[in-house]
Amino acid sequence: MYATYLSPTYINILTIYAISNIHDVSWGSRVTTVNDDKEEKQFAAVNRIKGTLYRNFRSNFLVFWMIVNIGVGYGLLSFTLDDKIDIILYLGIFLILITIFKIVFSILHKFKAK
Repeated sequence: MYATYLSPTYINILTIYAISNIHDVSWGSRVTTVNDDKEEKQFAAVNRIKGTLYRNFRSNFLVFWMIVNIGVGYGLLSFTLDDKIDIILYLGIFLILITIFKIVFSILHKFKAK
């Protein structure tokens, strides 16, 4: 029973965890042998730049995601307090239709791919 009510919390925590670990690209790295000292320094400099870019992207994306979530929560709360429940109903119907659209076309794509 509580899992149903707390599922948005679980989803948000898992999303924050995924965004926070977006910089981990060790799965695609392999050890290379570098013979020249100059090449080794260039390789280290490129890795530092990549690490900085990943951290900046992760931070910017996380802040943007949090602002959007706060905005959506505030909007839904204000609609609820102003007794504009119809807007929330239409929004829910729209999201259900998008989900049905995705399911139908993913099934069609799966059959077409075979």
